[in-house]
Amino acid sequence: MRCQTDSVQPADSPAEWPFHTVYLWDAQTRLAPLLLLVGAFGSWLTVDMLRWQTFHCSLDVALPWLALFHVLWPLFGPRGAAVRAQLGASWNWHSSLAPWSLRMLGPGHQGLAIRALVLLLALGMAFSAMFSRTWHQGLASVLVLAVVLQMLGQLWVHWRAGDALLPALLHGMGPSRLNEALPKHARGMALILTMVIPVCWGWQEVRIEP
Repeated sequence: MRCQTDSVQPADSPAEWPFHTVYLWDAQTRLAPLLLLVGAFGSWLTVDMLRWQTFHCSLDVALPWLALFHVLWPLFGPRGAAVRAQLGASWNWHSSLAPWSLRMLGPGHQGLAIRALVLLLALGMAFSAMFSRTWHQGLASVLVLAVVLQMLGQLWVHWRAGDALLPALLHGMGPSRLNEALPKHARGMALILTMVIPVCWGWQEVRIEP
């Protein structure tokens, strides 16, 4: 008489454990807030440095473009359709604070709101340089604070989800299902993003040449 036994699978096998360490955040998603922080702090630091005014002016030009990219990329990037569908399906501003919110999809309503605020502050700082140094310096300070708060919020989301911070921030790796992973495309967009500040700086240098 044959005795049938159920096959036993390891607890961490794909059939039992759906989460794996996969590529969730592309390079430009990770670079944009860092470039915004460096640019905002650099603008605030050089606002009264006459020797660095060309660099300061280049940051006034570059920061709004970086902030605009930071707003639009999650909406129109590789997961744009899913992000827009998620935002449209849920009008609850507390939804993105849920413990199991789909952080890999991109920012929720709160995240987009603070990104839009950073964009408005960057634009205000750039235009205020033409008519009020006091406003320009004040907006630069508020911009630094807003970018720092934004980055702290992103770190909190990673911490809340139990992500290993270094793999998440350096390599874009995090625990998720296999079908939620991003394909590792070429990093041309990230390279373009890193060139925004140097290109604006070079343009300012050429523009003021006699």
